[in-house]
Amino acid sequence: MNQDIANLADQKKNQDASKETLQSEITALKVEAAEQGQIVAHQNDKTKQMREQLEELTQDLESARTEVNKLSDHLKHQKRGKLTLDENIAASARDKENLSRWIEERRKRRNEHKALLVFDEERLKKARDERDAALSALQAEKVSLGRLDVQLDHLLAALAKDYEMSFEAAKEKYPLAIDIDDRARKKVKLTKRAIAELGTVNLGAIEEYERVSSRRHFLLEQRDDLLQAKTTLEDVMAEMDEEVKRRFSETFYNVREQFRMVFQELFGGGKADLRLVDPDDLLYSGVDILAEPPGKKLQQLSLLSGGERALTAIALLFAILKVRPVPFCVLDEVEAALDDANVDRYALFESLQQGDSIYCRDPSQGNDGTCGCPLWCDDAGVRSVQACFRSIRRDGGIHGKPLKRQITVI
Repeated sequence: MNQDIANLADQKKNQDASKETLQSEITALKVEAAEQGQIVAHQNDKTKQMREQLEELTQDLESARTEVNKLSDHLKHQKRGKLTLDENIAASARDKENLSRWIEERRKRRNEHKALLVFDEERLKKARDERDAALSALQAEKVSLGRLDVQLDHLLAALAKDYEMSFEAAKEKYPLAIDIDDRARKKVKLTKRAIAELGTVNLGAIEEYERVSSRRHFLLEQRDDLLQAKTTLEDVMAEMDEEVKRRFSETFYNVREQFRMVFQELFGGGKADLRLVDPDDLLYSGVDILAEPPGKKLQQLSLLSGGERALTAIALLFAILKVRPVPFCVLDEVEAALDDANVDRYALFESLQQGDSIYCRDPSQGNDGTCGCPLWCDDAGVRSVQACFRSIRRDGGIHGKPLKRQITVI
């Protein structure tokens, strides 16, 4: 059933995805249709404009023809001076060629000067960068020199304060046996740290050691006791877990068998089952309730109708009571969600129960006396029960007339 539900869910997701894809395609087609409509309208406007231009061009053509005729007449008069015009054109061409050569020479000279200017600018920029770098290095050296002067003054002051001698006296009295490098500085630093860690001499160190040693021995004993108690508790918890698993497994499978039988009696057929969510972990596993009323498929309790869920819950309740019976059971409006047919079926089932339990109910549909012992409220709002007590035989049967007793339930 879970596989079918998962398949249906996958099909619904696929259908939703296909629906979204089709919707996107429809939207794209609408956008394309709108764009095509705009293009057609634009083409119509353009065709109209071209027609107007064609009419204007036709008119211009007529005018041009008229002008051509006039120019033809004028050309005839101009042919006479053509020879003179050709000579003038040849002279102008020679002048143009000379001017072009002069311009080309000027352009070459200008490019040469431009290249020299770029080269000089690059040299100037390089010289400026070198000057800036030299100034930065000079400034850094000045800062470093000032820092060294301050450090030297500090060291001289420390030498005079801590050892009460000058630099010349220290150099003469304690000549250096090793070179001043990182190894020497590290050795001096470690020696100073070792002297600082020694601190002052503690005269009570022996007594303090004895006290701490005694305290350590006591704490070790306490730790061993706690570890032993922890191991014991873990063993007890493991035994309790195993016992809980055994009892739960036994009770679960007994309730499961009774639930199957009670379900068939209440529904007049069908089948039901109880399944563990995680059979390998009985302490934390949940329980799934599966029911298959007559004419339906096996499915979880949440997928049934309200009446079917109520009747399934009643079946599970009576299955538990069969496995772990109680002497007295009060059912408050247990048949509220049932229709008349299911109420009669439930009443018949309850009347057939022969055991050590007495069932009292709070009727919700006015059919008092249909099953069990009725329960009502008096005028003061106090909840009361009219329990029918019968003498119980040793074999578990009930006989004798009912003895009515009113019991106030707080």
